[in-house]
Amino acid sequence: MDSGMPHGIELTAANPPYSYMSMMQGGIYSGSFIPPLPEAQNDQYPVAASTFVVNQTGNFHYLCQVPGHAAKGMYGKMIVS
Repeated sequence: MDSGMPHGIELTAANPPYSYMSMMQGGIYSGSFIPPLPEAQNDQYPVAASTFVVNQTGNFHYLCQVPGHAAKGMYGKMIVS
């Protein structure tokens, strides 16, 4: 858990490294994008969930679209086989 800083998530076919201004055009599949959530207030952390279907095999990356986050390593890889 961090200090309550906002985060979001997006699924992309683009490979790292990512620039300071990462993607915000939406995920590659319907539902594979959650915009950055607001900062925590009064120890209450916002929550979001989404469901999506990947209809092709391949390597994809999920990343935080908040400026600078993906560039500093806030991303991961999802392998669909």
